[in-house]
Amino acid sequence: MNPYFKYFPTVFSSVFLTISQSSIHTLITPICQFYEGIIACFCQFYEGIIAHYCQFYEGMWPDLRCRNRKKLGSFATFSRLFVILPLIITQFSHCVKPISIILAAIACLATCTSCNKVDNHVVPNFMVRINLGTYALWTTYGVNGVGEYMIFNREKQLPKNFAYTANTYTGYGGVLLIKGLDVSTSTYEPLAYDLACPVEYRADVVLSIDPDNFEAFCPKCNSRYNVLTGSGGPVKGTALAQKVGLRTYKVYASTNGGYLITSY
Repeated sequence: MNPYFKYFPTVFSSVFLTISQSSIHTLITPICQFYEGIIACFCQFYEGIIAHYCQFYEGMWPDLRCRNRKKLGSFATFSRLFVILPLIITQFSHCVKPISIILAAIACLATCTSCNKVDNHVVPNFMVRINLGTYALWTTYGVNGVGEYMIFNREKQLPKNFAYTANTYTGYGGVLLIKGLDVSTSTYEPLAYDLACPVEYRADVVLSIDPDNFEAFCPKCNSRYNVLTGSGGPVKGTALAQKVGLRTYKVYASTNGGYLITSY
């Protein structure tokens, strides 16, 4: 690089301070074109370095990625952006620093937004099918009042006296059926979740319901989940730190006065 190049910003600043405002207007276009050409040269020169850094970061990505695991293509884009920005800021800090800051802020915001999403698919997707399709079955084993809940677990034969059949399945850790707020419709409807804690990731570590606030809590890691109005999202503990929530299941109204709970 030309040793006098580092003095360009100072020279330009001195010139701009001594000329009139109208002259600045006439000079700004060719100056910007000049900088565009220089920036393009730097982009081409550092293309190999950028590729190297992107491969390095993508190799480490499996350990650094957020739990919702976005495609590596998005991270590669951010890698290229963060590698080239310091180079541009260093060489042209007087001209492009505000633009670089804005671009970096946008990239960071996009990354943070991605990592702030809750992963509700950590628990394995086991089959669920609980037929409460008749009025009689729903009256006995269903939920009608807000906060009312029922736990279904075929292995433990819960609830008692429920007639399990060969076509009845209760997911990975059992199924929690509760009357709560459906955020997609803003109405109170029967909601269904898998009872396995996504932090512990074990079928035998299941959640219980706190009768004071109807939060589901894990007796082992002490994570708590909002099953009444928060779609099973984490509210406290390791689950909140890891951004993991409960797996949800579908609840369909039948034509016979009841509901069908399924994983499909």
